[in-house]
Amino acid sequence: MTTLSIQPPFPAFTDIDGQPLENGYVFVGTANLNPVTNPISVFWDAALTQPAAQPVRTLGGYPMNSGTPGRLYVNSDYSIQVQNSKGSVVYSSPAAGERFSDVVVTVDSSSVAFTQAGSGALTTTAQAKMRQRVSILDFAGVDPTGATDSTAGITAAITYAKTLLAPELIVDYGTYLTSGPLTFDLPNHSTIRFLGLIRSSVSNNPAIRIGSASANTFGLTATGIKVQRTSFDTDALSASAGVQLRNLVASYVDIRRVEKFYDGVLCFGDQANGGFSYNEVHLGFIHDNLRNLYLTASGVGYCNENNFYGGTFNHSSGYPAVATTNLFINHFATSVLNNNRFYGPSFEDNTAIATAAVINGDNNVIFWPRMENPAIQPTYQIQFTVNARECRVIGHGFTMVNTNISDLGSGNMYETRNGAVMRYQTTATAGQAVLKLQSYATGSAKVLSGLDAAGTERSYITGDGDLWVQRAVTVQGVPTAGTAGALTLGIGTQNTVGAAGGASALPATPLGYLRFWIGTTEVAIPYYNRV
Repeated sequence: MTTLSIQPPFPAFTDIDGQPLENGYVFVGTANLNPVTNPISVFWDAALTQPAAQPVRTLGGYPMNSGTPGRLYVNSDYSIQVQNSKGSVVYSSPAAGERFSDVVVTVDSSSVAFTQAGSGALTTTAQAKMRQRVSILDFAGVDPTGATDSTAGITAAITYAKTLLAPELIVDYGTYLTSGPLTFDLPNHSTIRFLGLIRSSVSNNPAIRIGSASANTFGLTATGIKVQRTSFDTDALSASAGVQLRNLVASYVDIRRVEKFYDGVLCFGDQANGGFSYNEVHLGFIHDNLRNLYLTASGVGYCNENNFYGGTFNHSSGYPAVATTNLFINHFATSVLNNNRFYGPSFEDNTAIATAAVINGDNNVIFWPRMENPAIQPTYQIQFTVNARECRVIGHGFTMVNTNISDLGSGNMYETRNGAVMRYQTTATAGQAVLKLQSYATGSAKVLSGLDAAGTERSYITGDGDLWVQRAVTVQGVPTAGTAGALTLGIGTQNTVGAAGGASALPATPLGYLRFWIGTTEVAIPYYNRV
């Protein structure tokens, strides 16, 4: 509970003897001049709207306003002279500067000094310090209630921020209705903080563009981006985008929510020596867009070497019945999109005509995706197109099996619950292998062990080249030397004993037999000591 002390509500003037000034006169004038001959405007209210006629008369020591005690207000320093009822001077002050506590005084921030704490801190002005950050609410026409269109006001804030060296632009808390694109083409190393939500009715344009259409932007930071379209856009003729990330290089972008656009997040490069590359993009709720995340390029640009983290990609039960794609890497033959990496995306969709991902380009990699679509779980797919080369899915993710992969490209690799497909351009030279296994401890250690369904070891290969198989070894093919199907045991030839051209003189009883199954027939081949 707040407590307040009781103070006299009106000031009082006294006579020479200290008694309240009866029927006295108060003159207020220009500082350092005679107030009787150089009066200034005096008012009965702090808003300076009720003029007080001079000299002001007193009753019981109080200045009287139509028979009622009052206070006197001015908006500058002043001189003052007080006279008693006989016109004798009680006191005079040539330069008074006192203010009553409830007087509102406007102070220009450019005249207020600001010094940061700490040794070596420089002194600047409050205005310069505050202008290091730009809020969209600093500009007319910006409505945080979402009732009126804020496009022009936000654009004015962006235009001003672009005149600064590396500003911080803040989209304050609230909801902002827009009807046109907002292009945040700020200088290199600027910061954009989205605290509020953009609701847009834009068509044939992005609701929010981060970056420039005419130059590369380096080192930008944009966080908390939230944008929603006022209605679903599934028409290629309108082709809106929620967030277009354009020609950013080595930048950090955090997108929390994008809904109801043709392209939710569109990453695009069309500038040389940069394009859209080397960026870190964090993704949140990316739902109900025809293509939730779309990467492409044109002209002399490219879209390469970017890292994307997270993202929940989905379509609600109210979304129109049209084919959708959660991740789409476009085919751009001029400069193939390559080395884009996606960490832990959740392709958790509900529609029966959805595709998890369409992958073009070179060496694009998805790490541990979640693959869930109750409507078409066995055929919900990540698709490597004919233009996908050496792309990868690493980690089998949630419920992913071989039917969740379509591979029409070359050299692509993937891992599912049904196993892993590994493809490398190995050469037929010594030491080259698709998979090389080694134990540093000892060559006799097992480098490959085969287990049955119960977990019991049934076969193994050691680093020394020993092979142990508990059950059958099947060799098929035409058994000609050096081709598939040939089986060679040992090396060298067996000499026989006897006359030249005669029968061999082998013992009647062999040392043992090599036993094989040929089809369903078991055969035994005798063997002897070599001589």
